[in-house]
Amino acid sequence: MKKYLCTILILCVISGFVFGNATAEEPADKASEFNKAQEWAVANGLSIDERPDELYKKALEEGGKVVIYTASSRHAKVKADFEATYPGMELIVYNISTGDLVEKLRTEYEAGLSNVDIVQSKEVNGEYTKEFFEKGILVNYQPETIFGNVDPQFKENVTPFFLELSTWFYNDAAYPNGAPIDSWWDVIRPEFDGLIIFQDPASSPTYMTLIATLVRDDVAELMAQSYKEEFGEEIKLAKDEPNAGYAWINRFLKTNYTLTSIADETVKAIGTTAGVKLIGYCASSKIREKTGTMPYLATAMVNFKPALGVYGLNFISIANGCSHPNGAKLYIRYVMGGEDGKGVGFKPFNTLGAFPVRPEITPPAGSDNLSDITLFSTDYDYYQTSMTDVYDYWLERI
Repeated sequence: MKKYLCTILILCVISGFVFGNATAEEPADKASEFNKAQEWAVANGLSIDERPDELYKKALEEGGKVVIYTASSRHAKVKADFEATYPGMELIVYNISTGDLVEKLRTEYEAGLSNVDIVQSKEVNGEYTKEFFEKGILVNYQPETIFGNVDPQFKENVTPFFLELSTWFYNDAAYPNGAPIDSWWDVIRPEFDGLIIFQDPASSPTYMTLIATLVRDDVAELMAQSYKEEFGEEIKLAKDEPNAGYAWINRFLKTNYTLTSIADETVKAIGTTAGVKLIGYCASSKIREKTGTMPYLATAMVNFKPALGVYGLNFISIANGCSHPNGAKLYIRYVMGGEDGKGVGFKPFNTLGAFPVRPEITPPAGSDNLSDITLFSTDYDYYQTSMTDVYDYWLERI
């Protein structure tokens, strides 16, 4: 029997991809709003590289506050150091779930409210790019001294903060020789039936994006090649399996799996007690729990075939028309590690399983090199047109 560890809201993560019929005026309106936002950004110095002491003085003059909406509780850990470094500044952190953050930001902007200065969230499938950055609701601040050495692909749409992946976890006491699986096709082998915990696609855009990626034509070809490598023969597709990506979904959903919408439950079930044979897929950042209450938690992110998954790009950007643009700039520079990347502002985010975008920042000991991990490419336009169809295929088989 297929099991759920908690109740989910089935359609919450695809709501951003169900659009009404566009009117002819929408593209022009979108471009106009984007251009206005860029004009505001230039007028408020987001295109120049100011010194922190200059920004500090301006930030005090505009009220000494910075308001941030974020899905991460870790900004609250930065608050005391930031305020001590810049006396008179106040960091106000609103910790909001991802879904609520999107709705709150959209509603406040449409109402003409300027309640927030910085938004820090995660871009996975293009929702923020298409619905917030391209419409001018959010704007980027990428001074050369901070972002000059960041890979250009990460700066194209958003102001990058750090990357998170999803990965397969296992219990290193149960599997002392290393990860028991190194391929998506291993997941459906009979010996692992009933042992797999997977994040429900309805629980997060990350996992909805993953299953949509698996069936994309170029990735499906990789999945077919991987199948042949695993089993020594070409994959034979069933009538309801359009390609090898769909075949994986269809065959996985015929196994005795467990779905969860909470990553903490996945790693807790796997890593707390010695000898547990469960294997689970969830956020790579959860490997940090190994040093706490889950000593048996382990993962292997390198050499997973044909690729480990898709990356989630945490961004930190400024709200168009915000009340404290100089404070926002000051905080972004601070939380990105300061001028040399060595500052304490980034420390709460520099954990195992997360990957800083600034090469100046040294990852914690034991981290894999991001360049050694094979990931599927992302395609925001594809996700907008294909996400709901893939999810329908998934739902029909649960």
